[in-house]
Parts: sequence; structure tokens; C-alpha cells
Amino acid sequence: MRDGASNEELIAVVGQAVGRKKKQHAGMSNLPSMKNRPMILIAPHENEPVQEPTKTATSNVNSEQAQLTHVDHQGQARMVDVSDKAWTIRRARAQATVWIGPEAFHLVAENQIKKGDVLKVAEIAGISGGKLTSQLIPLCHPIALHQLRVHLSLDSINHCVKVESEAVTRGPTGVEMEALTAASVACLTIIDMVKAVTREAEIRNLQLVSKSGGTRGDFNRTKNDNVPFRC
Repeated sequence: MRDGASNEELIAVVGQAVGRKKKQHAGMSNLPSMKNRPMILIAPHENEPVQEPTKTATSNVNSEQAQLTHVDHQGQARMVDVSDKAWTIRRARAQATVWIGPEAFHLVAENQIKKGDVLKVAEIAGISGGKLTSQLIPLCHPIALHQLRVHLSLDSINHCVKVESEAVTRGPTGVEMEALTAASVACLTIIDMVKAVTREAEIRNLQLVSKSGGTRGDFNRTKNDNVPFRC
């Protein structure tokens, strides 16, 4: 366009282009009320209120249910005050498995482990450990247990030992941790008893099975929880 054109001719061409541009953009002050706005409008009109992005509604969670009871309002650990809670019969069951492998399993089944009867020793250890729960887990209440049972059985297909525990009391707080601690200590005892034969033993699927009593209702683990009782 520059080639052979004088400055006067260039000024005239630019002037014509600016004039066409003004026509195309006429009515810009009416843009906020126009149905089809041109692409040129990339910001709201100075008199148009800016709309905040719509917030997605979220379900309200009961703060009492979501609150960690062992943490106070300052975020400090605390022991829960249960003095005003009703005294009811509380029960809890827990379970776990210990995989020990075929060689150790054969020796346990035949009672050939040099340390002694693995199942009987682990059962007694589980009961003793469950009674010491409040000394092992700092914020647990000392509880007078009315019953603490630990039962062990052998799974010959998977070469593992199944551990089941149950704790019962009558008081203001539950015994879930007592049942879980009893099962845990029994599992650890099994590993200690067979470690001379195998160091690959594993504790698997330690879990609470059920609990009853208390204001929060009962709990029963269902088959849909995807944590089956197996090795």
C-alpha cells in the first residue's frame, strides 16, 4: 500500500478506514442491553454490576458428628469427659488375620514350634494386652472389663491364623479399642512365636467388626465394606 503513494494519499486511506470502524462500533454504550453483543466486548460496562460466580451447593455435615472428640477447640489433645454419659452395656468385636506361610503353618498346626503352643500363648497374650489398652493408648479411659475373649483358628487354605476378639463392659464409654488391642497383641504374639521359621509373616485386615451400646448407635460391618475377613 505504501509503494508509490504520497503521505497525503496514505492519510486519506487511514481516515476512510477509521470512519468505517466508527460505523461498525456505533452504539457501544448500548452494549449491556443488546441481545447479541459483538466479540469486541471483553469486559463489563462501567455501570454494569459484576456478577459473582455461582457457588456449588454442598451438603451440610453435622459438626458434632464430624468433630474429633479427642481434640479441643484449640486443637490440643484431651481425654473426653464421660462423667455425664449413661451407663449401658457396651460390646465390641474385632478381627484380624496373620499370614505365616506354608512351612510355619504346618509347624503351628502340628504344635511343633519350639517356643510352645502358638495358639494358646497368643490367646493369653491378647487377653492380657486388651486389659492394658488404656496404658498403651494414652487417651483411652481405664475400663473395668466384664469379659474379654480371644479366639484363634487356622486357615489351611491360605496358611494363616484367624484372630477374633470380643470385649464387654457396663459403663459410660465403649470398648472398641480394647477389642482391637486384644486382637493386635494376639497377632503380634503369633509373629513372635514363628519368626524363627519365617520373617515374612504379615498382619492383615485388622478391623472392628461390630459395636453396641452408647448414644451413637450400633455398628455392624457389612459385606459391602470391601474389607473381607480373609488372608
